[in-house]
Amino acid sequence: MASAFLLFGFNNAATSALPEYVMALGGGPFLAGAQNSLFVLLAVVLRLFFGPLADRIGGKRMLILGAAGFCIPCAVLPFCHTLAAVVGLRLLQCVGLAAYHPNVSLYLAEHSTKAQLPVRISITRFASTASLMVVPAALFPLIGSVGYGPFFFALTFVGFAGLLLLLPLPSFANEESEEAAQANLASAEEQAAAATPPLLLSAAIAMPALLACGYSVLLVFGPSFVLSLMPTVNNGLLLTAISLGGLVGSLAAAPLVRWGGIGHGAALSTLVFAAGVALMLLGPWGLPPVMAGGALAGFGYFGTITMLNAFLGIAASKENTGATFSKQQSFLDAGMITGSFVAGAMLQAGLGYSMVLGCMAAVLAAGALAWLYVGQRVIR
Repeated sequence: MASAFLLFGFNNAATSALPEYVMALGGGPFLAGAQNSLFVLLAVVLRLFFGPLADRIGGKRMLILGAAGFCIPCAVLPFCHTLAAVVGLRLLQCVGLAAYHPNVSLYLAEHSTKAQLPVRISITRFASTASLMVVPAALFPLIGSVGYGPFFFALTFVGFAGLLLLLPLPSFANEESEEAAQANLASAEEQAAAATPPLLLSAAIAMPALLACGYSVLLVFGPSFVLSLMPTVNNGLLLTAISLGGLVGSLAAAPLVRWGGIGHGAALSTLVFAAGVALMLLGPWGLPPVMAGGALAGFGYFGTITMLNAFLGIAASKENTGATFSKQQSFLDAGMITGSFVAGAMLQAGLGYSMVLGCMAAVLAAGALAWLYVGQRVIR
């Protein structure tokens, strides 16, 4: 969990800092955005190979590969001052994104009973969400005070600390006794998950793409939306509200699943996400509805992602759990790219922020109802 906090924070800080650094080197806004999109796309392609590899060599080795993929290029960055070298090293970090992020869940699945897994994934998601707020805020002042070189050195230190935390972890879990295996399947929810039809499993893999579309719209254009309504307000407060809601949503995921099962729990959380986005449409009335909407959206996004992630750990077959987590993470990353691209195209066409948010809220609500329908076909 501590390693996830450091390395998720590492990637968040690098993702936020690199566009400005590219532009400082003369790259221009287009290249600044394109390098990040290409970074994510390369990671998605790599997971086609890394997913099956994870099932063969285990989660720990994939986590170490991912941590090294983040850290080693970053350690070289302070010595590179040409645009081509900086962009090339950033693209090499796709190994980290491809290997580390999905295999946090795989490692937890390998070392947890099915009863323990939702809670452990929930707490780990809480840690990785907290890193969104802590690591960039702690390191970004270095850029203004001493420059990008020391910033990348500090970022490398954070990444290597996360890597070192992985080394003493056990590689393989002990085999469960027959009694423990039966206890894992005690609840009706887990009994249903043990025989999950392909349709529900596919829906759990693909649903994060829809959720990430909505989240990326808020992440990329939310601060601009706030400025368009209230030019004197600190627009970064919206991202803080989203993160705080996400912290609560991550911890609430396991109780929600116990309350209503994966079908009702994920549907309710997605509807909360849609309601939060819709509430932001009341922005002309002032800052409170925007902040409240952001907090609800963060709760819904992070809560639903946590539930779907834990559900895969229970429902996927033991032989291809790593490949299944990789597919889900790839859908999430593809959704992040698609959401910001579509929203940008709508804004470029002159449709305005209200139209973008309204459409996204409607799509999320439809997705929640579709998930509920699919889930109820299995979990009754």
